[in-house]
Amino acid sequence: MIPTNSFGFLEAEQAWFAIRMAYLCRTFNGSETSGVRSPKRNLAKGGAADSLHLIGLAKDVIFDTPADQTNALETAGSLGLHFKTEPDHVHFQSRPVRPKTRAA
Repeated sequence: MIPTNSFGFLEAEQAWFAIRMAYLCRTFNGSETSGVRSPKRNLAKGGAADSLHLIGLAKDVIFDTPADQTNALETAGSLGLHFKTEPDHVHFQSRPVRPKTRAA
């Protein structure tokens, strides 16, 4: 099941997330490499069945320099953003990051 806002304000959460991510990318020279995904694309990327990419609440970003990335990550928490660093990008989302589960 795809996680949704329990009060039905998904659009407001999407807007809140988009504004903060645009600020972070503009300020720290970040480029989005993946945002909203179709279920097929999400599966191809190895995303979880309930990935926040499916509802516009997750983005993958690369930064121009290591210093840009460091500064962005230091700022992300104060913006209410959650993140996980991957080898080739940083995954940001509006909700706490939880461990990826694999189907048996």
